[in-house]
Amino acid sequence: MTTGARYTKEDKNYTFNHFNPLILIPSPVLDLRDREARTNYSHVDWKAGIDYQWTSDFMTYASATTGFRGGGFNPRPFDNLQLTSFKPEKNTSFEIGEKSEWFDHTLRANVALYYSLYRDVVITSQELDAHGVPFTGPQNVGSADIKGVEFEIQENPIAGLELSAQAGLTDFKWDNLGTSIGCQAVPNPVPAGGAATPNCVSGNPGYGDRELGTSKWKGSIGAQYAIPVATDSTLTPRVDYSYQTKRFNNNWNTYAPAGGPVAVTPAVGLLSARLIWENKQHGWSIAAFGTNLTNKYYYQSFLDLRAFGEGQLSAQPAEPREWGVTFRKNFH
Repeated sequence: MTTGARYTKEDKNYTFNHFNPLILIPSPVLDLRDREARTNYSHVDWKAGIDYQWTSDFMTYASATTGFRGGGFNPRPFDNLQLTSFKPEKNTSFEIGEKSEWFDHTLRANVALYYSLYRDVVITSQELDAHGVPFTGPQNVGSADIKGVEFEIQENPIAGLELSAQAGLTDFKWDNLGTSIGCQAVPNPVPAGGAATPNCVSGNPGYGDRELGTSKWKGSIGAQYAIPVATDSTLTPRVDYSYQTKRFNNNWNTYAPAGGPVAVTPAVGLLSARLIWENKQHGWSIAAFGTNLTNKYYYQSFLDLRAFGEGQLSAQPAEPREWGVTFRKNFH
């Protein structure tokens, strides 16, 4: 059995000084040249877990853990009045799983299932300062539930040969968005008896949207074979293939004004390889490697400001095919 607790107290302050050219009247009411914001909070995190070694090759476990990610301030205010703060995010995670070895330790298989309660989630949302000037700032919007499963296996069927595979599923669902719901989630037209002007925030997520940058499925397979070539030396070729499903880069996943593009990184599979010469007696190795061998061209991240009225969508291409050589020396 394992248990523990941690107490954290954080106190942050931030001073901003920036003249806003939109404010043309030098007034102590309008022109706040210096503004200081503070945020402070404390948090108690805990963990409780239990595991049982049924045999020397089979173990099961269960755990419950809490954690938080600290609060802070809007990192890019353009106006003194756009200095805003946000609270910490909080998470309570439950996990069960097993770790096992089979067939005289030639096969290792691990499985984990988890469920997380994600609260006070921070997203970058559209806001207005006291002068009605729009800006994008982080805010706590509500809560979400995350369910998932992870599986990994490694097999050594014969001496020198290693086969491995792993896969993971992440199921993210918004649980409560409150008044921070995106406008795409409001029925159109508004049903009879409904509000004429529904309270919604352009660019915010709806209940059917997933978290930014999260693929629902990820997986990889790999194989290597260590070939003895000299005394205490091996030559090991290795090949890996990884795959992940599409991931969205907008709070509103399918946002595409006027039929424009969607800020989404498509499903992609990448192939890489490595050839390693290792001398264990002298503790050195030389490796030649290649990544993205099929030279796939795709965008790995987007910055979409169209939903905030700024009319801009930019993207960063992922790395192309790359080659390299490394040398490593271990000193005993």
